[in-house]
Amino acid sequence: MFFSVDFLFLVSGFVLFLPVVARGSLGSVRSYALRRVGRIVPSYYVSILITMGLLTVLPPYYAAPHDAQAVLAHLFFIQSQQYYPLTGLGINAVWWTLSPIALFYVALPLIAGRYLRHPLLGLAIALLIAGLWQLRFPDLGPSSARWSAHFPRFLDDFAIGMTAAVFYVALKHRFAPERLRRASLWALISAALALIYLLYLAGTAVAHGEAPLYAEGPLLSFTVPLAFAIIVVASALAPRRVQWPLSNRAARWLGDVSFGVFLYHMIVVHLALEVVGIKPNGSWASMLEMAALVLPTTLLVAWLSAITVERPLRARIRAFADRSEGHSRPA
Repeated sequence: MFFSVDFLFLVSGFVLFLPVVARGSLGSVRSYALRRVGRIVPSYYVSILITMGLLTVLPPYYAAPHDAQAVLAHLFFIQSQQYYPLTGLGINAVWWTLSPIALFYVALPLIAGRYLRHPLLGLAIALLIAGLWQLRFPDLGPSSARWSAHFPRFLDDFAIGMTAAVFYVALKHRFAPERLRRASLWALISAALALIYLLYLAGTAVAHGEAPLYAEGPLLSFTVPLAFAIIVVASALAPRRVQWPLSNRAARWLGDVSFGVFLYHMIVVHLALEVVGIKPNGSWASMLEMAALVLPTTLLVAWLSAITVERPLRARIRAFADRSEGHSRPA
């Protein structure tokens, strides 16, 4: 379902807008753009090259365009605007989510200042646009599948994440830490229970054939990211022992390689099916067999991507951004 997508986009809005709220402005647009490019473009382009190489020796996992035009669409982050749901060059279907994220990166400098001054108005506008878009283009209909993945469809996720960043900073400034820790624990439990209930409602409708797997109407698309936003803010304010599952060394390492996991896990799955010859049948044994191979292999590939591509290039681009930002400041 769209739950994981909602969380991905909400976290993007929260993480990118949090420094804006803390500083009171976006800062240098040039530095911001360079850092965003350095964060996702190099490793994403390498994964496209690897996927293209695999397609010369292996068949695609699903029927999807993988000609020169499709490659260009992916390079310019317009894949979901052109090919959804058949993105990913026939192997990496999850790449479609990078298209709305890239458009959010572009939009943020244009709206950051106004949103910071009027976050609730900005949230209301985003909810209205997303709701009207979803009503006009329902998910996975034969005439609207591509439109359902366009950027306006997910404005509510990004906006709720941005507004959560505003509330997080406001709460830190207005209330004592001890009071926040007590309240956040109850908020965290309540939001987690609400999210489980929403997952049950959506999953039951799918299991009973009353809704397609990726259907998510306006009400669900608003309440799910709202529950996630409360969990994000509450967990950041919670007592340290409650934060431990998300802040221990292993969790931080997983976060550090998470972009590589995103880029390569479908490639590893494809290799497991085509090269190793695993034949999933829906059983627990089949799932464990796939997990035993795919999980450690994906983590290894993601770690190699982090140390050979992401960290070195990101460090160079950050240094260049810092130099250019320093040069642009008045003496």
